[in-house]
Amino acid sequence: MPTDQRDDRPIAPLAVIMPTWNAGPYLEPLLDSLAAQTFDDWTLLVRDDGSSDGTLDQLQRRAAADPRIQLLTDSRGHLGAAAGFGLLLMEALHRGAAYVACCDQDDRWHPEKLARQIQSLRATESDLAEATPLLSTCAATLVDANLAPLGQTVTPALPSPSIPTQLPARLLLSNLYPGCTLVLNRALLERALPLPTGVAMHDWWLALVASQTGLVLPLTDPLIDYRQHAGNTVGLGWSLTRWIRKLTRPLHSLRVWRTNQSRALKQSLELALRFGRDPHVPASHRQLLSAWIDVWARRSPRACRTLLFAHGVDLSGRDRWAISSMRRSLSAACRHALQQARLSSPLAIPTGPNSTRHIPSSDSAAPQRRAG
Repeated sequence: MPTDQRDDRPIAPLAVIMPTWNAGPYLEPLLDSLAAQTFDDWTLLVRDDGSSDGTLDQLQRRAAADPRIQLLTDSRGHLGAAAGFGLLLMEALHRGAAYVACCDQDDRWHPEKLARQIQSLRATESDLAEATPLLSTCAATLVDANLAPLGQTVTPALPSPSIPTQLPARLLLSNLYPGCTLVLNRALLERALPLPTGVAMHDWWLALVASQTGLVLPLTDPLIDYRQHAGNTVGLGWSLTRWIRKLTRPLHSLRVWRTNQSRALKQSLELALRFGRDPHVPASHRQLLSAWIDVWARRSPRACRTLLFAHGVDLSGRDRWAISSMRRSLSAACRHALQQARLSSPLAIPTGPNSTRHIPSSDSAAPQRRAG
């Protein structure tokens, strides 16, 4: 939903969206890097989530100095990251944004980030025969709390040219693209919203929808400094420091783990419910969703592993353990979603990535390039 009272201020074609909460000293470097972008036709839509450390004062000062920064207010109180981004995505949709960039409060963007990603989206749009949901992502340089490089780069997962369903299958299990790297076009914004209730994370959902209904466009050059610190909402999900914290809080970590698994599974089932019979989605992708529903309706981790392997997903030991323990995370909400998501007329369940080659319409919904 948009904010309490409709905001009719005009915005630029590119809306940068950012929820904030106790950003502290990290906010100013981020805003400085946004102001230094070579692509400057943007509007920052920012909503504070109830900060108590002066973040709101910083935002008000910057908004007074730069009319491209629009501070949104409402009476919803503290929402959390996923719901906060969901609200801002809806605001961008209602305000007519052609493109949306997701922004975290504690990173630093390279000056060419927006220019490179908008160029990639526009070039692909001009090459396609019709409006196609597109998601641009990029590599990120890991830095510490003081922006010193950690010697690591997070590179985006690349779609497989030989197995079109590999990326959608991987995304059913794992979030592959940090939200701070994402820029999407309006076609994806319209397909992805509203976010499902209890969505695991907004960025994961956007990637899921893009991989099923359109295209993911990865750039392998690092265009952002991705700050890692104790206050990250997500950060580098499997870092050593995070595992140390988990090991020191085993019971809490187990509950969090199972809650996150349940949300991730419910999210993927919502994807199947929303797009499993959509004729604009390639038949091979719809068959993957139908098979995913089937393996969880049977609560069969072995069938799940077999399905993912058949679609080119090379499972790590951690992935196999996660799948084996997932059936214990089937909450009542998940079981209800499973019942809803069972397709009334499911397509034949594929046995492998090439099993749809005898179905005449298997590629009929794939994005078509312009002739010539």
